[in-house]
Amino acid sequence: MNSMRKIIFFFFSMAIAAFALPSFGDPPPNKLFSVTMVPGQLDTLQGTTPVTAYVTNESPAGSNASFSSFTLSLSSVSGLTIQSVDQPSGGGFAQVTSPTSISVTGIPNVKPQDPPFTVTMHVVGCGDGSTWTPTIYTGSNLSGFVFVQDSRTPSLLTTDVACGSVSCAGALAKVTQPDGTITGVRGSYNQDGTTCTTAVNYFVTNTISVNGTLKFRWDLAAAPQAAFRYSLWSDAAASVPINWTANAKVAWLCDPAGDPNSKCWVPAQPCERPTLQAEPYLPWPYASLIADNGKTIKVDPSAFSSTNPVPALPFPIFVETERMLVTKINSSTNTWTVQRCQGGTCTSTSTHPQGVNVMSTPLPILPSGTQSPYKAGNQAQACIVPGTNNLVDIGDLWSEP
Repeated sequence: MNSMRKIIFFFFSMAIAAFALPSFGDPPPNKLFSVTMVPGQLDTLQGTTPVTAYVTNESPAGSNASFSSFTLSLSSVSGLTIQSVDQPSGGGFAQVTSPTSISVTGIPNVKPQDPPFTVTMHVVGCGDGSTWTPTIYTGSNLSGFVFVQDSRTPSLLTTDVACGSVSCAGALAKVTQPDGTITGVRGSYNQDGTTCTTAVNYFVTNTISVNGTLKFRWDLAAAPQAAFRYSLWSDAAASVPINWTANAKVAWLCDPAGDPNSKCWVPAQPCERPTLQAEPYLPWPYASLIADNGKTIKVDPSAFSSTNPVPALPFPIFVETERMLVTKINSSTNTWTVQRCQGGTCTSTSTHPQGVNVMSTPLPILPSGTQSPYKAGNQAQACIVPGTNNLVDIGDLWSEP
């Protein structure tokens, strides 16, 4: 009899446990959200950039789950902070609760399938990779149940905020972040000899104290041949330079942060020595092209010889996007003997049209011993001015002084 009672008690206990434990078939959470963060254009007068949050109730249709308040917290490696927040047009009260967080309370219930609730903040600073953490509540005063991120509609919580916008020959705005200051200029000419009429946004992310790295980039789709020269300083006044050392490294083919083997880095090479004084180390025309005859080109240097005289032979040039090496000059006919398709810039030659600029270039050739993914003999996309804090950049770049 006792054995029978023990058996009955065992099965009764198992049945109760089965009801108590969650099943693999339980329904998913019914309080779901997604948030999309969208930065706007820098307001140069105010020195702030708008960032708008679109908060959507992604709960299933038919669910009565609604949200009425939320917080947004900011984490920024480049020192981005929140200066102000606009009152949302959809109701509720928004306030900045710290330099890196806001709250929105008293929101009229936002139900499933309602349009996104929007709120716009104004941030100070710039750089890539700032991340936002939302917490969404059912209650109107940051109370009640907390919503869960909808796995079907991932949130977009990383924002890249431009530091400024610059056209040819424009000075960069002085960018001060916790790890130092950047000053610089965009060249009057692009590397391919063209000038520009439209400005491009540029982004600076200085994390030297964290991982030794400075990242500088711009909209390459809009200006793939743009040339920048910038300087790195350790203080906000830009008076204490951080000079490039013999161990300086640069990267442009991949992001070193995502490369545990450090193969993205390549030793920084010194710039080709310039003759140009107006914009040292930046591309500038030597001449206009009269005729492309293959192994020789005929040029007209009259408009540029006083400002940018040619250096000693041999020296590199750019004609459109092709790098050449000038090995001989016939001054009486202005005919230059050239080696074509230098530095991996092309695999076969094409005839360049009359009138394009024949450009100087500061960019060096990668030396023998260069490791993959870079290739010895190819052109570097950046160079340093030894003994100074100056770097020339003709492509998105990570650098390590």
